Amino acid sequence: MHDLVLQRCLIADPLSNFHRQQVDIGVRDGFISAIGQDLTGKEVWDAAGCLVSPGWVDLYSVCQDPGEEWTEDLHSLAAAGRDGGYTALCTLSGKDPRPDHAAVIQHVRRHPANDILPIWPIAAATAGMKGEDMAELYDLRQAGAIAFSDGTTPFRDAGVLMRVLEYAAQWNFPVFAFPLNKSLAGKGSVNEGNTSVQTGLRSMPALAEETAVAEIIRVAEYLQCPVHISRISAAGSVALIREAKARGARISCDVAAMLLAYDDREITSFDTNWKVMPPLRSQTDRMALCAGVADGTIDAVVSNHHARNTEQKQVEWDYASFGAIGLQTSAHCLKAAGIDPFDWAQVLSHGPRKALGLETHILEPGHEATLSIYNPDLGWEYSKAFNHSKSENSPLLGQQLTGRAVASVQCGRWLLHPAP
Repeated sequence: MHDLVLQRCLIADPLSNFHRQQVDIGVRDGFISAIGQDLTGKEVWDAAGCLVSPGWVDLYSVCQDPGEEWTEDLHSLAAAGRDGGYTALCTLSGKDPRPDHAAVIQHVRRHPANDILPIWPIAAATAGMKGEDMAELYDLRQAGAIAFSDGTTPFRDAGVLMRVLEYAAQWNFPVFAFPLNKSLAGKGSVNEGNTSVQTGLRSMPALAEETAVAEIIRVAEYLQCPVHISRISAAGSVALIREAKARGARISCDVAAMLLAYDDREITSFDTNWKVMPPLRSQTDRMALCAGVADGTIDAVVSNHHARNTEQKQVEWDYASFGAIGLQTSAHCLKAAGIDPFDWAQVLSHGPRKALGLETHILEPGHEATLSIYNPDLGWEYSKAFNHSKSENSPLLGQQLTGRAVASVQCGRWLLHPAP
């Protein structure tokens, strides 16, 4: 007898022998105990019309707890992540102190919010997240850090990047490098193109990202070290990474879900919730990003969730902070981008886990029962009442969306998400 049976599931896992098949999944003692037909169990749920994949892992979200808990705390972050279908979150936490302190990493690891959803802390790669001097990576890893990143702060120069990668490679520590040439980006906040001319907003050329991507790749190839390029946005970046992978470079990368579904034409509304980092690029860039997901160049899709309060967003565009909440809308963005729902596991589970150096979860008997269950065709309203974040900085809030996670299984524990 199984503890839990999910009936009539559509398996969405390219690594499983049951991929695209409609079957029952049996769960016992936290593991997948059987996959087949007509299974029985103590608890049974009819999953007809739903796809089931290995549990989704978000590689990048921001939660300034401790420091600015009024924008988001770890409890609200976990609640938003769970509702979005995630089974684990990699989170850059802390404002004062920054996550270059072991105490901040331990705060996240030991926080009760982990009972809602596992939160894996990302530690700062450099002291104070200034991109200059290397942080105490070993101590931070010992405290429980899952990876290292300075968020949206790029490394000051190639020398700093080299030192961080060389040191991290000794211990197989994942490093997330944000690609941005600050001298080329200047004070820009939107993509350079027709829309920036139309709106008169200061622009940030794709070249500012592409030159940084090229530098990161060359350093990684020189050192023969792995590196994860975090949140690319430009067609040129996709091409550079595709070419580097063909040469055998140990490169992985991700893209924010919003950038797959929307482009810089949205900023003509001057809604500051569209002001994100990296910025929405052109339709050509967006299509190249989707193609990169489809052909495997892009390894992961991230929420890029960053809560901001009203005072940081309800101001003129130039004075507004970058960032939008996105944990509850990633599935909608993938659907809107036209990404095959049967392939979501590749960029929401397998790719993220590989980037972190973790064991791959596969929908086969004997593997851990950590599952995401979603309906890519389900329509729902992203209302304020249904928003689990403490902040409301999403341009999608109040809209009718399509695609939503409806349930999850966390190490055998069954969680049915309430309908909006």
